Amino acid sequence: MPAQSGRRTSIAEFMMLTGGIGSSLGCWLYFFRSIKPRFADEWPPWIAYQAMGATYLLLPLSLTLLACSMKRSRRRMSSHPAAALGLTAFFVGAVNGLLVVMRLPYANLAQPYEIEVLVQGYSAWVAQQTAMAASTNAFIQAVSGRLRRPRAWLDVSVWALGVCWVVVALAPQFLFFL
Repeated sequence: MPAQSGRRTSIAEFMMLTGGIGSSLGCWLYFFRSIKPRFADEWPPWIAYQAMGATYLLLPLSLTLLACSMKRSRRRMSSHPAAALGLTAFFVGAVNGLLVVMRLPYANLAQPYEIEVLVQGYSAWVAQQTAMAASTNAFIQAVSGRLRRPRAWLDVSVWALGVCWVVVALAPQFLFFL
């Protein structure tokens, strides 16, 4: 399957993409099996819970697309949209994970509510900060005239993933007003 930019997609890229999809689905299922909501009958908090769970689906996919773009482009990595989204997701996830780990000694882990608050806080922080970085990157590229039409499957998937990050970050905010 040749890419539109003239370079063929390799088997290694398909393997990385398959592994990334598998790991993201595994993280997503782990989130839904480990944290049980107490508000299963109320639909606005349930949809917000689903949006927070989607963070665990999008984070490994962002890192997978970063790995695919690192393999694909040998020259300027900073100009690729996957670099901005993947590196942002990596650093935001790492810093917020460190903040959660620093909070663990002060949390009462015997209470299931404390663990739920930590996990939901982590997913909300990661979703909001990554969405803010993705939308800021798109805005800066649009204002500076560097926003180009995506040519390859990797560019299209990175832009779609950026839109997913924004939707996941904004869904709990809009559902608050319903």
